[in-house]
Amino acid sequence: MIKATELNYVELAKNKLTDLRSNFDNWESLLPLLFNLHGKPVTLENHFPMRPLFDLRLPAAMTLKTGRQVGKSAHNSLQTIIHGKKPHSRILHVFPLAAMSDRFSKDYLAAALNESPLKGLFINGKCVQSKDSRTFINKTILYFTHAFYDCTRTRGINATELKLDEIQDLDPEFLEILYQTLSGARAGKSYKENSENKDEREPFILHAGTPKTFDNILEVLWNRSSCAEWIIPCRRCGRQNIPTMTHDLEKMMGPESRSEDISPKAPGIVCAKCGHYLWSEDGDWVHAFPKLKEEHAGYHIPQQILPFHNKDPKAWSILQTYRLNRERMSLAGFHNEVCGESYDLNMRLFTVTDIRNAAVLPDKHEFQTHIKWINENKYQDWLIGVDWGGGGLSGISTTSFALCGLRPNGIIEVFSGYRSSDPNNFNLEARRLKDTYVNFKARAIACDFQGAGRMRFDKLLEIGLPVKNLYPIEFGNLGNGAVAKHVRFNKKENIPEHHELNKTRGLLLMSHLIKSAQIRFFEYDNNGENDPGLLRDFSNLVEDKFERKGLGEIYRIMRDPRGGSDDFAMACLYGSMGLYIRNGFPKNIGGILSRADLSEEQQKAVDPNFMNDMSFDWFFKKN
Repeated sequence: MIKATELNYVELAKNKLTDLRSNFDNWESLLPLLFNLHGKPVTLENHFPMRPLFDLRLPAAMTLKTGRQVGKSAHNSLQTIIHGKKPHSRILHVFPLAAMSDRFSKDYLAAALNESPLKGLFINGKCVQSKDSRTFINKTILYFTHAFYDCTRTRGINATELKLDEIQDLDPEFLEILYQTLSGARAGKSYKENSENKDEREPFILHAGTPKTFDNILEVLWNRSSCAEWIIPCRRCGRQNIPTMTHDLEKMMGPESRSEDISPKAPGIVCAKCGHYLWSEDGDWVHAFPKLKEEHAGYHIPQQILPFHNKDPKAWSILQTYRLNRERMSLAGFHNEVCGESYDLNMRLFTVTDIRNAAVLPDKHEFQTHIKWINENKYQDWLIGVDWGGGGLSGISTTSFALCGLRPNGIIEVFSGYRSSDPNNFNLEARRLKDTYVNFKARAIACDFQGAGRMRFDKLLEIGLPVKNLYPIEFGNLGNGAVAKHVRFNKKENIPEHHELNKTRGLLLMSHLIKSAQIRFFEYDNNGENDPGLLRDFSNLVEDKFERKGLGEIYRIMRDPRGGSDDFAMACLYGSMGLYIRNGFPKNIGGILSRADLSEEQQKAVDPNFMNDMSFDWFFKKN
């Protein structure tokens, strides 16, 4: 085993970082030779919990659940540069916002490259060095993009490594598409008999972020990981201290003040049992589920276990202030930002009572009654709302149909529905939709146009459904004004005429219409876990707030990623918005919504001037 101290820069440059892989078990020993930070060689002396990032043998996926200011971004950038030493690597970084992507590319990765004493081994004057992509001499490409409202920017990128940073603020529904950027990562391997592929590295996924609530995607991924904690033994009593709020972390922070000053000889953290000082460097990672370590390793890194927090008197005083002074930081903020742990604040958009109160129509299977209503012109317009399935993050995404009728008084009635058990059989589901369309004499179909929804749309045309009666809808960011926007046929890209819908505004409007009895449903159909029905899907929609620097909080509505389908709720969204697209809002809609109990965040989500004038001209945004 070669020791890093025995190598000088000339020898390292001569090897060009190629034949060293087999001589080291961890890149940590090379960090001081490869990188400088603020003029000093990089070490993990104060960041020892980050060692797993620099292992030569990585798991298929890794999740970092951390507090703020623990060095996550800096060490993520160093790992990227090291992994980029392999020729023709393609490493994709995805953040919620463009500003985050730009800052990481410029302030972390570019800075690490430019300060490296071996910069010339990685880049030269011919390499691309932009905020969106960077290339190395060895043809490695680093991509930097964002995906808050949609993830279309990642389509077409063929990556060998995927890094999702600040993942707590990404929409869980995007993960299925983001993971597909790795689907061609093994294409360069030889699959001939006796091929060894010794130098081929398997695709790697890094999830990293600061937790928010227990139904956030970061917590979901953490619970699927090996759940490692940095266990610190006490030098006096031998207790194995576990730095989580459910175990020892609160007691490890000790009293608010003490007689002896915080110092390297007397750290802030103490044993939860005997109160003796603890030294973080004595600790090590212990996996709650060691069998998952090779498949999906998870690491929890709170601020309290890092020396520059627990051995510095000013830094420790600040942590104690955050812990005890609610005027300085909320309890949720302390759990999230300092302890790196989830704290439940999210609210469900609908309660069971809300849906039960709206479920006043006959059973969804009373088909003869439904046909009678249609024949008797109970509805001035009726259509089918469709949310296409196809796996999803939880693996339970299914295709759902919602049969929606608009009465002359403006009330929408969802009188029947259906959930398919064959979401990947496009032909079968297209035929089922056509049969439903014909049997109920539907006047239109408002369908999901997201992702594979475009292929589904083509399939509906193939089986003979008239294009004039199809209303494809996809989600988009429409700014502060409109809920929906008409998009004309794009001849150059061959994208059909469709509508874009602001998902949060659409769901928020639908929720208040339901609560004000303007949208009604068939009889409540939840008969327990073995037969949950369709209407329970509404209970899986949760409200979420995202802090955007300089712009305050962004309010949005998402599916609870802990499980549970929202497919029928989305089918109802497409159906109700489809009816309003075709017929416009009823005249009394403004008065109904003005009486709704809207929070400040909800008002801003709908429209900044929502409560000032109840004109709904903003529903459509002209393109």
